[in-house]
Amino acid sequence: HLYTATGWTGALKECNEGVLEWVSQEKMKELPQWEGDKIFLRLIHDAATPFFSLKLRYEGERLVYAALDGKELTV
Repeated sequence: HLYTATGWTGALKECNEGVLEWVSQEKMKELPQWEGDKIFLRLIHDAATPFFSLKLRYEGERLVYAALDGKELTV
């Protein structure tokens, strides 16, 4: 799984954002994703980028700008 949590003591609250569930990394590729999510997920799995700054700008649902560590990426 992408994330793990231990020692959680809070109560889950209902929200209108959808159902919260753990999803395997393999299944993530099958789910709808924003274009910026694809960039982010690639980076967190790349050992060459243990720390990074990623800026994403959308117009509506379209990714129009992305910058990694201050350098513009082609979108």
